[in-house]
Amino acid sequence: MEELEPEDGLTMPDDPLTRRIIELLARFTGREASSIRLTDPLDSLDSLDIVELVMFFEDELKIELDEVDANKIKTVGDLVEWIRRQMP
Repeated sequence: MEELEPEDGLTMPDDPLTRRIIELLARFTGREASSIRLTDPLDSLDSLDIVELVMFFEDELKIELDEVDANKIKTVGDLVEWIRRQMP
């Protein structure tokens, strides 16, 4: 996957789905999308936060996601790949 270098030096994936997921994650967490990297840990989210995040993505992406094992989603990249595997 090709990476683009924004002005702030953080990499932003050149993939529409990944960008969309990062933008939605930014809305959910209140962070700037440009500050979110695929390697960022999601350890600040507890299991209830993960459930709410899944429901948020289901609503925003108009898809139904399988039950998530919160222990397997450790980083933003893990979240992106988990959602990608379930896209129609």
